[in-house]
Amino acid sequence: MNATNTNTNDITISSSAVLVDLHIRTWTGRKMDKKVSAEIDADKHTQVRAGNYNKALLAGSIELDSIIKYSASVRTWLTQQTLPWNDAGTRLIPTARLFDFQAELGLREQEFNRLVNEFLDKYNTLVQAAQFRLGALFDADEYPDVETVAARFSMYYVFSPVPEVGDFRVDIGNEGLAELKKQYEASRNKYVQDAMNELWQRVRDVTERFSNQLRIDKNTGEKGRLYQATLDGALELCEMLKTMNLTGDAELERVRKDLFMTLNGVDLKELKRDDIVRADVKTELDALISKLTF
Repeated sequence: MNATNTNTNDITISSSAVLVDLHIRTWTGRKMDKKVSAEIDADKHTQVRAGNYNKALLAGSIELDSIIKYSASVRTWLTQQTLPWNDAGTRLIPTARLFDFQAELGLREQEFNRLVNEFLDKYNTLVQAAQFRLGALFDADEYPDVETVAARFSMYYVFSPVPEVGDFRVDIGNEGLAELKKQYEASRNKYVQDAMNELWQRVRDVTERFSNQLRIDKNTGEKGRLYQATLDGALELCEMLKTMNLTGDAELERVRKDLFMTLNGVDLKELKRDDIVRADVKTELDALISKLTF
């Protein structure tokens, strides 16, 4: 179903996609308290250091918590909008989606910086509040100055071309590097295959999730709870697959069309009130799932 054609993929991937590396650094505001850790060990009569007590220096700070949560949401969004490329975290984005992707990424960078600046503006006040909140755990020496803290926040991204098999790093004519080229091609093909496998997995996940929500228990008549977000997510994936299918996998395109034809025009309210329609949609989804044998 998802076999890789190396020559075709080499042309398609290199000319139709770019790589993106996203880097986000945040200050967690956490510090191991050696004194308290030792006190806990002594109180529990441990023979060795059994654990560490990590203290939230700005416990209760909504501002810092907002940055950390927002950073996590950006990483999640990036994963949803791109495909994996290597174990280092580099992601693959089709050039057809690049303009909208870069625009949205820029907006998210602006929001990250806004949250950081809001936090830094209140930092000294938050440190004063921590003295009250932490009581005897407060230690003024554990708090960096605001300039030092500011340097620990950053968000930036780098776009780069997808390396071709004939890349100068491997296209060198001697016997030693001939093996290196072979290994490079194998690794590159694996990256492509992993990216395509993730697309297949996304199709399976969203199809199984919605099918499960459509279930009706034969004994009790109990129905699964339907969510508009699941339906919308499936249709959004169908749209994304038009440009995400970088190898031109004909089978993946067929499955995309089948999934779209099954779900396009489906009304959640109708599914909730009409068990026949509900069962028909589930039957079609289950038939599609049975063909996902990657």
